[in-house]
Amino acid sequence: MLVDELILTQYFLKWRSQYFGFDLPIPKFKLTNNFNIVARFECNLDCNNDMYDETIYFSRQYDYSDYDLDNLMVHEMIHYYLCMHKIDLRCTHGKSFKNMAKQINERFHLRVSKYVDGLTLRSDYSRVRKFFSFLEPLYY
Repeated sequence: MLVDELILTQYFLKWRSQYFGFDLPIPKFKLTNNFNIVARFECNLDCNNDMYDETIYFSRQYDYSDYDLDNLMVHEMIHYYLCMHKIDLRCTHGKSFKNMAKQINERFHLRVSKYVDGLTLRSDYSRVRKFFSFLEPLYY
């Protein structure tokens, strides 16, 4: 499936209610044309390390399965959760991330990990577009 903000919001709400509780406010969702960065959580921190401007980015260059979206959304939500609770303000894939991913993977039979593999490119994929994608900004 090709994603849009509505689909991403639905997946976010699904996992927020199933695992994260209602602890995470709904972030902004933005779509990119980047081939190399599939999904990413970003936020800004004020002088007290409180978050604002929480955004989850997704590449529109892939045809995601439900399982792909579940894994990717949970991955970004783990970063969001750890940053919000000031456990990992740098959004790394360290011990806290790995422990949380392991718990979720075991409980929900997911495959949340540091790396993403096996995604399907969109049906209108173009090698020329991919080659020149380095000219596009990573995020809008």
